[in-house]
Amino acid sequence: MEQQEVINLGLAIWITDYNQYKLSPPIWKADGIAIDAYHGFGDNETRFFDGEAILLSSENKIIQPLSISNIHFSHEGFKWLIGGTERLTQTPFLITSDLTMQIIFDGLVEIKDDQKVIDFSEPDACIYPVGTRNWFAVMVVKGNNKAHLTAFSPYKNLKVSDNDEIWSFEWDCLVSRIKIVQNALIKL
Repeated sequence: MEQQEVINLGLAIWITDYNQYKLSPPIWKADGIAIDAYHGFGDNETRFFDGEAILLSSENKIIQPLSISNIHFSHEGFKWLIGGTERLTQTPFLITSDLTMQIIFDGLVEIKDDQKVIDFSEPDACIYPVGTRNWFAVMVVKGNNKAHLTAFSPYKNLKVSDNDEIWSFEWDCLVSRIKIVQNALIKL
């Protein structure tokens, strides 16, 4: 099977939970998933980022300098350490180095022709990083062939559409075509 060409992500980490690790200077220990399914820093082996980044959620968009590293903790596995800010936005949110990134869709989709990549047995537990040539997304399983999709793109006026084919970053294969069930309003 031919590899799908997908959008270049740069730094792209979906943060699902965090707590304060150090008080001064403030350092946050976060759980999350790298959208590229490796470590969120594109396709190189770098494990550290220092520079302008966006914290992007359906509630707000904050641009600020951050330092981010991926560290292994005994009995906890890999966690993201985030510094350079007094506080983080409410989870879930995307951290990205692309300052033009925006949310283009936040709603429910149906998986039309599952390639047996998605596990629907654990609603809200399974998170999949997916993408197309023009946008990438985080897909949270809701069960019954449905998932909540939050899609991002740097391209203005781009829309997620019925029959878009999505590609798995984690498995490097076609996942499915999607059908929009519910398109939530973006509050940015």
